[in-house]
Amino acid sequence: MKATTPNRRDFLCTTGFVVVGLASGGSIILAPDHTWAMSTAAIDAHTAQTLLVIARQLFPHDRLGDQYYVAVVEAIDKQATADAALRKLLADGVARLDGARGIPWIELSNGARNAVLKTVEASEFFSTMRMATINNLYTNPLVYRFLRLRRIVGRTWRLHQPRVRRHRLVAQLVTGALTNGQDIRTQG
Repeated sequence: MKATTPNRRDFLCTTGFVVVGLASGGSIILAPDHTWAMSTAAIDAHTAQTLLVIARQLFPHDRLGDQYYVAVVEAIDKQATADAALRKLLADGVARLDGARGIPWIELSNGARNAVLKTVEASEFFSTMRMATINNLYTNPLVYRFLRLRRIVGRTWRLHQPRVRRHRLVAQLVTGALTNGQDIRTQG
């Protein structure tokens, strides 16, 4: 296997992210392959990494990279910068997830993560993460184009819904009107 070394441009871009992130007093998370970086100002690195995994766990898409889920965490971090109550909610929620099995939640298997998430499903932390993921992942034009989303049925995204109804469907998903696998076409 041939190891690749970063060229000058990649090195300057990567170190630029690190310098800006550290200077702002936040934390930085780099992707394992160094294709993206996430810098946070209000939340620590462990909380940010946990929120990233939660967003992916709530709405998993094998074809989407983590860089699309990073937008969710960055939006939450931006809100938490101005809202101390949200910062506390996020920290307490992550601490609750970590304390459920005695080890950090992100180190659990997918099945164990889902089981722990089920226990906090009725909490304000869970609903905040759910809404933030919907609002920041599915409204991203790149994600929409990549997944070619057209129709929502329950919690499953399907293809080929006419464009006129898409906005109504997304609004109903956000408000929770689509529950129990109910198809929008059966509603008036």
